[in-house]
Amino acid sequence: MIEVIKPGLLDLVMDLGRPGHRSQGVPEGGVGDAPSLVLANRLVGNPDGAAGLELLLRGPVLHFHQGGRVALTGAEMHARLNGAPIDRGQTLDVPAGGLLEFGTAERGLRAYLAVAGGIEVVSVLGSRSTFLPGGFGGWQGRALKTADLLPLGAATFSPKGVFQETAQPQEAIRLLPGPQLAGFADTALHALTSDEYVMGADSNRLGVRLSGPALEYSGGELASQAVLPGAVQVPPDGQP
Repeated sequence: MIEVIKPGLLDLVMDLGRPGHRSQGVPEGGVGDAPSLVLANRLVGNPDGAAGLELLLRGPVLHFHQGGRVALTGAEMHARLNGAPIDRGQTLDVPAGGLLEFGTAERGLRAYLAVAGGIEVVSVLGSRSTFLPGGFGGWQGRALKTADLLPLGAATFSPKGVFQETAQPQEAIRLLPGPQLAGFADTALHALTSDEYVMGADSNRLGVRLSGPALEYSGGELASQAVLPGAVQVPPDGQP
């Protein structure tokens, strides 16, 4: 069992999501950085889709009542185990009564904590992920709070591993034309692919808001319609 001594900015129980329920208005959701969660799970011997903790910008202080085997991936949050600094990308044994503390994120936004056996909260629609807008999944459908007690599943086996992080080259994002492209000014697509846009502070896991040259659209206000993951939406202010 893990006790939350002090919560971080936004600590969520997450797995790889709940696909197949979009017709009911429930998005796939799930973890924001799937490869990082998968890596953490593999380092502790969990299935790839086991539930772990996703920590945003500033992490929590956690008390391990019975101890456990853990791995940290994703953003660097300067974690400490019983006061001693620990590294990401390796398997670590937390003793019974161990205190795991996280700082503020550097070189990234979200960090991931996997524990051998996974975090065994109730599965809703086939997933243990927190869905904040709906208030379900994860731990009581919300971010973690002080004194929360997270149950753990039984560890299946006990590997030890180390993953050496390497720098990844930046990759271009491909754009495909959508049905509304003809309603944009000729300069809009050029601006989107050539000018500089900055990610705004009001971005979240539902969407990334960009700030830059406005994309002029003359096609009129659109009726509400379904939006698939990866779509670029342009509201009336022209900021995608």
